[in-house]
Amino acid sequence: MALPEAVALTLLAGLPAFINLATERIFEEEKALLLRAAALLVLPGAVMTWRSQTPRLRHGVLLTFAAFMVMLLVAALAGVAPRDAFAGAYLRRHGMLTWLALATVFWAMCMSAGSRAGRERLLAAIVIGSIWPTTYALMQYGGLDPVGWSGVDLTRSIGTLGSSIFLGGYLVVVMPLTAFLVRRWKGWAAVLALQFAALVTSGSRGPLLAIAAAACVFAAVAGWTQISRRAIVAAVLALGIGATAAMTIRSRGDRLFDLNAGSGRVHVLIWRGVVTLMRHSGGRLWIGYGPESLRRVFPPYYSPDIGRIEGSEAMPDRAHNETLDTLVSAGITGVVLQFAFFAATLAAALRIPDPWMRAGVCAAVAGHLIEIHFGIASVTSRLMFFGVAAIAAGSGAPEPPPAANAIPRKDTGRRGRMLPRAAETSPPSATPWLWLSLPALAGASTAWLSTMTSHSSTMSGTAGDLLNYLSDVSLATPLLYIAMLAAALVLSRSIAVAPVGSTHGWARGIALLAGLIVSVPLSITASRADVFSKAAAAFESHQQWLEATVAYREASRMQPGEAYYLTGLGRSLVRQALAASPPDRDAAMRSARDAFERAYELNRFDPDHARHLAGLFRVSASILDENSRGEPLAAADRLYAGVTQLAPGLPALWVEWAYVDVDRRRLPEALEKLARALALDDSRVDASTLRGQVLLMQEAAQDGRGAARTPSR
Repeated sequence: MALPEAVALTLLAGLPAFINLATERIFEEEKALLLRAAALLVLPGAVMTWRSQTPRLRHGVLLTFAAFMVMLLVAALAGVAPRDAFAGAYLRRHGMLTWLALATVFWAMCMSAGSRAGRERLLAAIVIGSIWPTTYALMQYGGLDPVGWSGVDLTRSIGTLGSSIFLGGYLVVVMPLTAFLVRRWKGWAAVLALQFAALVTSGSRGPLLAIAAAACVFAAVAGWTQISRRAIVAAVLALGIGATAAMTIRSRGDRLFDLNAGSGRVHVLIWRGVVTLMRHSGGRLWIGYGPESLRRVFPPYYSPDIGRIEGSEAMPDRAHNETLDTLVSAGITGVVLQFAFFAATLAAALRIPDPWMRAGVCAAVAGHLIEIHFGIASVTSRLMFFGVAAIAAGSGAPEPPPAANAIPRKDTGRRGRMLPRAAETSPPSATPWLWLSLPALAGASTAWLSTMTSHSSTMSGTAGDLLNYLSDVSLATPLLYIAMLAAALVLSRSIAVAPVGSTHGWARGIALLAGLIVSVPLSITASRADVFSKAAAAFESHQQWLEATVAYREASRMQPGEAYYLTGLGRSLVRQALAASPPDRDAAMRSARDAFERAYELNRFDPDHARHLAGLFRVSASILDENSRGEPLAAADRLYAGVTQLAPGLPALWVEWAYVDVDRRRLPEALEKLARALALDDSRVDASTLRGQVLLMQEAAQDGRGAARTPSR
């Protein structure tokens, strides 16, 4: 069956370039959703062929990975946030569904890697898929980006990965394989140079360290039997000079490897907090808290220095270290099994017969392992690594015997005569570069395709008109999926070794249709909901609260379990209520409270949800008369009391709680909370300003002049 392999090759070549400009998340999350949909097309073929691949299941790489997946599943079932553990958090989408999709595609790649031609196709897909992302990254750095990004710092290239860290992590896996291809044809040196230039413009410390280490591994493994020792020394010196130049070529004010300032300091603070968290985790130390759980369990160990350095008090959702992330997700058991998988992959790579391929694969494995311990593993870099692992696992397997793949030859005069499939429609010995470029082109075209459904927005009209317009825009997602599916189907025809429909054609057709149907709720609906959310955020920025409410309400209807959309809905309803007359205002405030409470119930561990609900109670009190404010202010007080116990290191919580005390005329309590906020961060202007106002109110009350006017926010 060629379709599972074709889908895997399409992902390797097309996923790095895949973006969806119609949605709010555009990059990583959209790639994860596409991966899940693609895995549904791979799954039937993988199930139908697993019996014939039983010997391959005993390979150390697959056994250790299967054990790691079982541990992740156990951790997810016992996790603190089962929904996020399986479906994935709003950011990243790295829950069990994504892991299971990676495992399914990995199995398809392992089946392909069982033959030399299959390994060549995997290698070609990985390298060809890097051409557009690296070209686009250099266009960004040169100021030639055709997409007008807003709120994105393009002094460091992000390419089509959405983050300089993700771009660097992806290139660390791909570059050693490209270096191996240079050995075959010097023309690949241009692609390698393109990749290195994009890596430098990303300006990420982890990938730079990782590629330097990968180059050392490449030289050591290849040079052990192929290169003179003098050449190895010269290569290492050249590497050192090149790495030094790469680190100093950028004119940024911060130092790349300074761990006492900037993002380096943030990483150290997060690592320290995670270590403290796991030290106090009790039995969770062995099984973890489940995938996508760090944001929920980290608040008690949050350091205010993180917010001070980053200029934002967003709670970290990744530890920027793969071992620590796995420790939180799956405990010590998960860490041990993951390292066993890495070790088995490296051991398999060292057994590859071709010395130059052995060097490239070993370098890719080593580079990935180093990079993910300084950054964040993206869905793209994980997929590339699984492609490398499949090549390593398949290289040691014997070529399948022709007789095992025999089919009846229809044009022979001897009834039932069997000939090898390869004799019928065997692909050429050279890798089908032209066919493999199709999914790469499909991925590169997604930026254009995702804008095809957009047209002039109608700012007037009914709510139904707005929903119809946004529904049209959201059709970009199925359009992108169709483009990738078409590339996979064409590719499957080019690599098929048997006539299409010769065996179980009806079963494959039903399985394909079922996969397409299931992908709608699993991936397409989630992506389309984000189109509505993106429009709602744009309406918010223009203070079009009614339109924002309509868009957020539809997004939350499509994804009722997504707290992010409910929070946006509550926020726009509050703004809408403040501009309405009393009857409409009361109805809007009730709807806003319902949205905030639903978001809070979905995730009580997120400090932002408690803050939003408490803020709603404070706004409700401000529009009531003096005698009716007690109940909503008391509710806000209870919420802040709980959330400050959950996240005592967030200065903003103490400042906001102090405002509630001021509203309740509890000035000494307000000063105590402001003192706590300033002790956490003495540079907060809002805390210092409110403290001065409270002191003036106290003086006015003591002088008999009455309380000064209550500060407002």
